[in-house]
Amino acid sequence: MNDNTIDYSILEEICNTYGVTEEEVLVILEEVVEEAWQNTFGDKYIIKLEVKNIKNNRSQKTLAFLREIKVVENILNPECEIDIKSANFIQKDSNIGDIIYEKINPSKISRQNFYLLEKKLHKLLVSNLKKKEFEKFHNLVGTIISCTVKSQNSDGIIVSIGGVFEGIITDSRNNFHRNEVFKSGSKIKAYLYKVRETDNLKEFQLFLTRRNTEFITGLLQEYIPEVKDKVVVVRGIARHVGYLSKVFVASNDPQINPLMVCIGRNGERIKSVNNEIKGEKIEIFEWKEQLFARIAAALGKNVKIHKFIVDEEDGTIIVVVDNTIVSKLIGSNGINISLICRALDLKIQIKGIKDISSMEENTPQDMVVNFSEIIEELNISYETAEIFYHHNIYSSKDIVNMNLEDFLKIPNATNTIYTKSLQIHGKLYSNNKIYEYEEEEDI
Repeated sequence: MNDNTIDYSILEEICNTYGVTEEEVLVILEEVVEEAWQNTFGDKYIIKLEVKNIKNNRSQKTLAFLREIKVVENILNPECEIDIKSANFIQKDSNIGDIIYEKINPSKISRQNFYLLEKKLHKLLVSNLKKKEFEKFHNLVGTIISCTVKSQNSDGIIVSIGGVFEGIITDSRNNFHRNEVFKSGSKIKAYLYKVRETDNLKEFQLFLTRRNTEFITGLLQEYIPEVKDKVVVVRGIARHVGYLSKVFVASNDPQINPLMVCIGRNGERIKSVNNEIKGEKIEIFEWKEQLFARIAAALGKNVKIHKFIVDEEDGTIIVVVDNTIVSKLIGSNGINISLICRALDLKIQIKGIKDISSMEENTPQDMVVNFSEIIEELNISYETAEIFYHHNIYSSKDIVNMNLEDFLKIPNATNTIYTKSLQIHGKLYSNNKIYEYEEEEDI
């Protein structure tokens, strides 16, 4: 440092030490030098910084401190005013009323004020760094964080994040599922749900969890690019920690099968998620826009549903199936049906067909939804059957009573379905006429 300039490398050293940008340091440095100079010479001084390249060496810079002074005809306050003659020695072609800047020597700051300058500079730099770190983690709330286990206590798991920051996974030891054993040094992932500043505003606390459904969604986003990019979206999810999660996914791209995307080749993608949650089973279902098709998908494609009974008063949907599979669909302690209800946000009950005969006698017909006949007749999906249902098509007979042009206006309706319906009722549709159709007898 000469009388009026400082080697710019000092600034670079500060940046490296505190992990801040040069622009941020300049703002803070200007503030503390101005305060220290005012404490030494009076409060009327305004200080700014100037960065210049060294002549004949553009790779090196110097940092100069300048005080603001006003060019006047008659000096009344020498601390912040200068006459025109003196001003032109500092800046040529100065005029009355101009604001110019004169270099000052920081070493003239009193020893006490220089000590206070250093102390405040350090404090402001640390505060600025903490603020940036807080904002960084605040922006990460709602995401999955990789961390290293440090220790465990009754409140949860203390983890290290990036080797610098400390957080707590607030799942108490009693709430870990049976396969989760965490040792010091273990690498794990968790969902960051809250960042909180402490009372002294010098530190902040990071709160994480591995128990909520958002943790599962976050893992899917991490291991499945299409979910991360929102090409495939999670429409419903429910979790029984350590045992089973049910996830309903839909695709925003009709060319992409959401189930295949999530499962991956040879199940590799879903296995990666399973490994993160220590073997907890994950079932993936395709989200159907039609309500009853959605329920049917959740129960499984091999489950024969005889009918649905809708209680319009409380919104409960009773699903009628064979008595032999009722307990399986309900699941141990009701876990299976409970997860389906939570994931779909519905009230669903499973009943055996033999157990509802008395109920049906008192059930209005408009509360009963039956797709079984048309599904078995035409071998169509629940989704298509439900679309037909909303167009008052309950069986192949209803299709036969329509003309082809009107039928094909219905979503999912095809020529194949229409022709098959005609065949079922012994009719063929040809040349705009309907003919009786008789199968040939075997010879």
